[in-house]
Amino acid sequence: MDEWIKITSLEYKGNYVLRLTFSDNCIKEIDMSDLKYLSGDFSILNNEEDFRKVKIVDNGRALKWDCGYDNCADELRYFRDYVFAVGLENSTFEMENETALV
Repeated sequence: MDEWIKITSLEYKGNYVLRLTFSDNCIKEIDMSDLKYLSGDFSILNNEEDFRKVKIVDNGRALKWDCGYDNCADELRYFRDYVFAVGLENSTFEMENETALV
């Protein structure tokens, strides 16, 4: 991989769905509603108003919430399920030294 994937824009669509644009021009709408069920320090994300305060950090390499919870751009771009996507033809992702855990 020549360049690290980055999140270039973020839009909150409502009901825990984020529309993300990535540096390879892929656009994904990702349902993040599973975060509603976090507990402990991250339980603040149970509240949709707090959830929508997400920010792009680390020069586009991650999303982060005020409570400290974060998601890296690679996980969001290549591995996270989505409800809508454009540009997935650029989805090749190869992991170096991939190891299976048994």
